[in-house]
Amino acid sequence: MNDDNVLSINIAESIGTHDVFGTEKGKTGPEVHLARYVDAHSKVSREVTQDDIGRVLNEAEIMHKLCFTPRGKYPSAVAIAHPQIDDQDPLRFFVTVTGEMIINPSIKDGTKVLVDNYEGCMTYPDADMVKVMRHNVIDLTYQTVLKDGTLSEMMEKTLSGKTAKFIQHEIAHLDAKYIIGKPVDIL
Repeated sequence: MNDDNVLSINIAESIGTHDVFGTEKGKTGPEVHLARYVDAHSKVSREVTQDDIGRVLNEAEIMHKLCFTPRGKYPSAVAIAHPQIDDQDPLRFFVTVTGEMIINPSIKDGTKVLVDNYEGCMTYPDADMVKVMRHNVIDLTYQTVLKDGTLSEMMEKTLSGKTAKFIQHEIAHLDAKYIIGKPVDIL
């Protein structure tokens, strides 16, 4: 998903020589960012528009830091979806631990046979991992932010293995679905 025309959060710049958690209203430390998590909710995220880009960039920085912040049983996250930190106006995007912003994603197709995947969730930090049925290969359409600050055209990529599975987990969050307390096939 990396492309020279695609803006990614620059991990080195975000961390630099500063405290990895930065400051917010004079406070420092992981508790500032951990406080952004919200409980599971039923609000489906809305599509990101060009007018939302400033907000997306600000929230993406916090979400990226949360990927590195231990919570409950989990030492880190592979990705964080915006609905995990906003239950009032959740936007349809997520950020990966590598700093990619995946905006307005949709799965267009997936393998017909589902495979077992064991997953945990930062929304339920004290819950054990659960078995979820996932496609092993998916065709994903998505947007991202270009270097000039505009929303890209829709792009398509075929993904497989662990990447395909965590993408499905994050898209489920965007659709107000959670792995805890749900049937194993939540697709």
